[in-house]
Amino acid sequence: MINLDEQLSENFTMREMCYSETATAKMWLNVAGHREADNLRRLVRCTLQPLRDHLKTPLHVRSGYRTQQLNKHVGGARNSLHLSGCAADVKMADWAMAFRAASYVIDCLPFTELIVSRKGLAIWLHIAYDPSSPKHTVSFKQY
Repeated sequence: MINLDEQLSENFTMREMCYSETATAKMWLNVAGHREADNLRRLVRCTLQPLRDHLKTPLHVRSGYRTQQLNKHVGGARNSLHLSGCAADVKMADWAMAFRAASYVIDCLPFTELIVSRKGLAIWLHIAYDPSSPKHTVSFKQY
């Protein structure tokens, strides 16, 4: 079993990367397997912690790993990189921070997908990194 108290980096834990408000409310278990946990460790080490260090502000991961059940319930893509532990959605404080973060990811960090999105008043940064994927996309979405 994965240790949810594992400190993945200075500022991120496995619990945070597996946490889901929706799963908690539905009382669904949302815990990564060993392969997915390895992917979460890499995502934190290669993208999230360096991004947090650069921005010099906490990053609030709202969705990291997702089970199939959770992903389907929240309307995630059928092939979402959240399913393999290769993606995280981070809530941004404002547009300025979102664009600063996106610019840094594009210029300095490895990534597979980068999506800056807005849903209502909330601004999100979806960051995915799967080194086995040839995909390298940047997009902006409004929901």
